[in-house]
Amino acid sequence: MLLLLGSASCGDDDASCGSVVCGSCESDEDCPSSDQLCTKDPDGEEPGSCECEQSRCEPGFECLRPNGQCVRVQCGRHVPCESDLDFCVVEEHRCFPLDGDCRSGGVCSLGSADAATIASVACNARGLCEVQRRTPNLAPRTPAVNGVQVQDPPPSVSSDLEFSWDATGTAVIALILKRQSTRAADLSNDAIWGAALSEKHEASVAFNEGHTVQQGHWPADSKAKPAPLEPGGYYFLVQAVSHGELRAISAPVPFIVGESPWKTVGDACESPGVPGDCDSPTFAGACLDGFCQRLCASNLADCGAAGECLQPDAAGVRVCAL
Repeated sequence: MLLLLGSASCGDDDASCGSVVCGSCESDEDCPSSDQLCTKDPDGEEPGSCECEQSRCEPGFECLRPNGQCVRVQCGRHVPCESDLDFCVVEEHRCFPLDGDCRSGGVCSLGSADAATIASVACNARGLCEVQRRTPNLAPRTPAVNGVQVQDPPPSVSSDLEFSWDATGTAVIALILKRQSTRAADLSNDAIWGAALSEKHEASVAFNEGHTVQQGHWPADSKAKPAPLEPGGYYFLVQAVSHGELRAISAPVPFIVGESPWKTVGDACESPGVPGDCDSPTFAGACLDGFCQRLCASNLADCGAAGECLQPDAAGVRVCAL
């Protein structure tokens, strides 16, 4: 347990302790721990404060906060991991395998708080840590429709688009969104195409089977063909419905028609950071050294058979080697 600042004789309710104000110090002897030094302002007019001094820590110990004590840690800013095959997540004071092997403990880390804002990481079925781009959970208490796919490679014109998903056993409403909705309530305004399919319909649909949707309104003529999509980026989503109620919903799946508006791995960038100006729904990325790079937690799962997930940079960010 970390000790409070000030003299060891200070009481919790004391405003002062003799000549020394509680929470302050005049000399090192006023500090409650031998790990701490009394640090004063250069002018020396104000009382100093007790701060943990890393040079007073034994090997394997680290000051966890300025006014704390030396504490044994697995790793940290001054304590390296015992194995060269591990990397340290400083904020967690914990070592993780560089190759992302999570078979023994099932625990993974992104290594960076910034990376966690756009991505998540988990131990996959192969026992490897794998990074996933975060997507909004439109209906948190509703089951997911899985297996949603947009034909690959993407077509140059929308009339050639085809979509598929795992069968739901219910009627389905398929939507194309002009932007990534963050709430289920936004879907009607964000939808620009839709297809209402009965439970007997195959778990797939072609673009020309649907209709243009405008501000939540579907065309009165059920035979009207949809207007072509302009080149750009869109999102496809599936809702399973039964008796007028939502039973399941998929995550929005990004896709493109024609040229992509989103940056990809290897593209030049100008705003360093996570994601910097490499924000894209198609991958979790960061702008490092002037290029968009993919966040990673393992070689095989995130960087491919011949790829390498690099050591963390100074901010703890790991990316696949270009």
